[in-house]
Amino acid sequence: MKQFFISILIVLTSIALFGQDPDFSMDYEQNRNLINPAYMSRNNFISLNILYNKEWIYPGAPAYGTFWMSGKFAKHMGMGFQISSKTVGIFHKTQIGGTYAFDVTLDSRSHTYLGFGLSGGLFQDFFGAMQTHSLQTDPFLAESQLSRYYPQAAAGLILYSDFYEIGFSALRLLPYSGYFLGSQSVVLPPVFILHGAYYYRDPLERFGFSPDFVMSFSKDRYYLQADITGLNRKKNIKYGGGLSGDYIPQYKTVRLNMTAFVGFRITERLFIIYKFDFRSINMPIPMLTKLGNSIALRLDFYPNSYDIPDFF
Repeated sequence: MKQFFISILIVLTSIALFGQDPDFSMDYEQNRNLINPAYMSRNNFISLNILYNKEWIYPGAPAYGTFWMSGKFAKHMGMGFQISSKTVGIFHKTQIGGTYAFDVTLDSRSHTYLGFGLSGGLFQDFFGAMQTHSLQTDPFLAESQLSRYYPQAAAGLILYSDFYEIGFSALRLLPYSGYFLGSQSVVLPPVFILHGAYYYRDPLERFGFSPDFVMSFSKDRYYLQADITGLNRKKNIKYGGGLSGDYIPQYKTVRLNMTAFVGFRITERLFIIYKFDFRSINMPIPMLTKLGNSIALRLDFYPNSYDIPDFF
C-alpha cells in the first residue's frame, strides 16, 4: 500500500515539476536574470534579489526560493551568484551556482549592445524518506538513491538597446538531473528559451509600457507567455499581466494560464514585486485550476544616476 502511495505521489510530483520547468527560472517578471545568464550584462549596477514562490496558495503546496546577487566589476564584464531551494512534497532540490557575463558595443550612437553569459552550478536532489512516516523498510526506498549531487550549466546571448531586447538561452545543458527512483534515473532534457521585449516611453513622460514574450521549448514541454507592463508617470509603480499556454506531449494536453503582477519602487534603490497566477493543471481535466503567487524583494546600488532603470 505504501509503495502504491509513493508511486501516485511521484506521478503527481512530476506533473507539478512541469509547471516549474526549468527549475527556478520562470518568475522572470521579478528577475529576468533567471531566464538568461546573458541578461546580467544589461544592467550596470549591483543588484540583490530575493524571490519566494508558492505554486498553490493552499497548505503543503510546492514552493521555492531564490537569492540572486550580481554586479559589474569592469565596464563590460560582470558576475552573479545564486542560491535556490525547492520543495515538492517529499522531494527537495537545492542549487548553488555562479554566472559570468560580458557585452560588446555594436553601435555607441544608438546604445546597441550584444551580451553573452555562462552559468554553472551544483545541484542536490534529496528524497525525504523520513516524511513517509513508516515503521517498516520499504523495498522501493531501499533500492532508491535518496540523495544525489550533480553539476549543471547554461548559456545565453542577448541583443539590446534602450528601446528593445531579444535574447536566446539554453538551460540544463549537461545530461545530469533528477532523482534516482528505484534503479531508474530521471534525466530531464535541455530547455531552450527565446525572449524579447519593447520599451516605450511617452515623449511627455506621462506613462510607459512594455510588451514582452517568453517562449520555452524542450522535448517534454512547449511554453509561450506574452505580457504587457505599464508604468505610471512617476515611474514608481508598474502593473501588468498576460496570458500563457503550454503543451505537454506526454499527456497530449494544452493548458491556458493567466498572470497579473504589480511592482512598487519603495525608494530609489528598493523594489517589491508581487505576481499572481491562475493556472490550469496540466492533466486531461482542463477545468481544474490552481492559484499561485510569488513575491520578490530587490535592492540595487547604482554608480551613476543615469543607471537607474525606468522599467524595473
